Amino acid sequence: MPVDIRAVLHRVVDDVFDRSVFRREEDDREAPSAYRLRLSSARTLDDQERHASLAASYEWFEFHVSDLDVGTRRFDYGDDETEKEAELRNLAYIARAYLQGEGRVTYRPSLIRRRPLPTLTIETHGVRWRLGRRTSTEEDLENSS
Repeated sequence: MPVDIRAVLHRVVDDVFDRSVFRREEDDREAPSAYRLRLSSARTLDDQERHASLAASYEWFEFHVSDLDVGTRRFDYGDDETEKEAELRNLAYIARAYLQGEGRVTYRPSLIRRRPLPTLTIETHGVRWRLGRRTSTEEDLENSS
């Protein structure tokens, strides 16, 4: 039986985020088989409203920070709904941390572009995520030496 990826996305978002996060479903013109939820926070401790999105298709999942144009994408080609839900939930935890005002933004110079390129670093659930425009990394903090 095929996975209802839209239902999985909504279930994860309902579980991870409280009512203070505004959600809006959008059509993804670049990927018509994907479902995207735009997420917006109320004002955070630094008095900013933050915006991000979670997207899910049958083969990939994406977290994107609209404010900084950084994010990460994960792939899962299997048919196991619990694995897909777990992968999407990990991305939702990053989104929740960012929307709550967590994370550190650093900038590095760009050789081509005039403005510096941001990198967002967030630690959540024992993992340090570094999100850039084109690349992202994750480091397991519990097993690193």
